[in-house]
Amino acid sequence: MYEERATQVWVEPVYRTECVPVFVNEYFETKTERVWGDAADGADLRRRISELPGFGEMKVKALGAVLWKRFGVPAAEELDPGHPTLGDVDSAQALEEYQAKKRAYKAKMRAQS
Repeated sequence: MYEERATQVWVEPVYRTECVPVFVNEYFETKTERVWGDAADGADLRRRISELPGFGEMKVKALGAVLWKRFGVPAAEELDPGHPTLGDVDSAQALEEYQAKKRAYKAKMRAQS
């Protein structure tokens, strides 16, 4: 139901940010915390987040990491990719370190392919 509605309505990338609150309002009765708070487990949370307009696998993992590392949402532990994410960032210095690690990781992956 969610995926079908998202496909019909949220086509333009420009409107994705504006569509998330509309989607949450329509399917979660304006309570954003129900997206993760009502999730039965990691698979259910992954499904719920991926149904949000504009959320692909990378954003699902990133949001899952934030929910787990910063807010302790138990269902989100399964979504933590096991490498540094934005969930590890808590300061400007941590952001710089995260970005440096991400650049190094991408360079390593390019070198391997």
